[in-house]
Amino acid sequence: MKKTVIHFIIFIILSINIAKANNANNAANDSFNGLTLTIPLVQAAGNLYSNVVITVDKVLQINGGESFYAYDTYDSSSNQLTIRDVDVGSAHYTNVVISVGKVLSVGGSMPDGVATFALERNCYKVDCVDALDKFKLLSTINPSSDPITLTSTTNLSSQQKVVISKAESIFNANPTLAFILIDKDQIIYEKYHTLINANTPLMGYSMSKSLTSLTIGNALCNGQLKNMDTNLADVNNKMADLIYGQSTIKQLLMMSSGGPRGTVSNGGVPANAGFGNLAYNPLTYWYTYNQLQKYNYFQIKEDGNYAKPGEEFSYKDLDNLALSFFFPVSGPNSFSSIFQEQVWKKYKTQDKGYWVYDKDGVINTQGSFQATPRDWARVAIGIKNSLVANNSSDCLTSFLKTATTTQIKNTGSTFKNPDEWIGQAFNGYGYQFWTDNTSDTSDTFYMSGYRGQRIAINPKKNKIMIVFSYVENYMGLLYSLFGSWN
Repeated sequence: MKKTVIHFIIFIILSINIAKANNANNAANDSFNGLTLTIPLVQAAGNLYSNVVITVDKVLQINGGESFYAYDTYDSSSNQLTIRDVDVGSAHYTNVVISVGKVLSVGGSMPDGVATFALERNCYKVDCVDALDKFKLLSTINPSSDPITLTSTTNLSSQQKVVISKAESIFNANPTLAFILIDKDQIIYEKYHTLINANTPLMGYSMSKSLTSLTIGNALCNGQLKNMDTNLADVNNKMADLIYGQSTIKQLLMMSSGGPRGTVSNGGVPANAGFGNLAYNPLTYWYTYNQLQKYNYFQIKEDGNYAKPGEEFSYKDLDNLALSFFFPVSGPNSFSSIFQEQVWKKYKTQDKGYWVYDKDGVINTQGSFQATPRDWARVAIGIKNSLVANNSSDCLTSFLKTATTTQIKNTGSTFKNPDEWIGQAFNGYGYQFWTDNTSDTSDTFYMSGYRGQRIAINPKKNKIMIVFSYVENYMGLLYSLFGSWN
């Protein structure tokens, strides 16, 4: 590239006034040193490449605004590269489009078997199916052939109007992606971020744990699992040497295996997890069994004794991941098959859902499920309606009544390490559902996911709230809103 061209590019980049990023990004940015552009991650021709170094032909656009996408994208037909974020000296720019000069080096590409799923969106903060930390194998879950039609109403009561006004204020003042309020099975409020819509699959993170509970409940009620007191090692010999194998279905559902506590700083896994920061290492490929094996020891409690299975609640992803080993990886008794037939289709969903699984075929039950907001709503309505009907002779209804009420107290406030106190807004835990919210009525239970994903369900009030976000810091406003909605 000629020096005059380089000087021209630098002049253009530095002189155009664009909006800089509002928040620090988790993923590494591109960097331009005046000669070459270094790209941490770029998608081209359906594949993903890392640490690519190129020269720049021309700067075509500098759009600015908030960066949402997970990586750069290259269009070979136009020779254009769209850059998510780029650092030029001390300046930072977003959503830049250039034409590519020469490709000087490519550090690596995606491992065999890892795909970007060929779905419509490749999102960074808007956690769609191609969310950055989920580049693994994908299990597609087919919906019902007879989906529920969700209806909206504009015939609003004065109280509903007050709630909607509060919801609108929360949506506009915070990085909210989707917000749905449902009263007596009718949508009274529904709003989406401008980059997504009702058809965008969104990552539920740990709301996936509640879906795991539903899958377990159906497997128990249909005889595919024996009973709640079944030890994992009795079902899966591979678990015999792990502490999680000594736990029962009930103990794992209650996050009480006795294994090492999860931490806030590591998103539900123990301190010094060693898995790598997935935002910086998006090609990291997990083996679920290795995670359990790495943390194969009992938690030492504050009194110096080991935690025994069933004795202590401590929120930890590993207990949920252990539940996936109750199922074979394929066939009608596999986790994905049971979930599809007995949960996803049963709740009359309209669109496909997606689970991530590892190279051994084990479903990432703890936090990988992705679906449209309205299908998350359909599941919430189905759970609520089962509890409202209160059919005591129905096995799954009985399971849900227990799963959504406090089965073990959240005593994280007594832990010496405050980083181990997860779920501080909740005093109780059921079977992968949070209960007894400190700002809400005890009749409400929550599905809760990292980075601000929440579904609140109150069967007595016949009300549901669904929120997707990408930060946690305003969840208290949601709890107060739902708790005050009568």
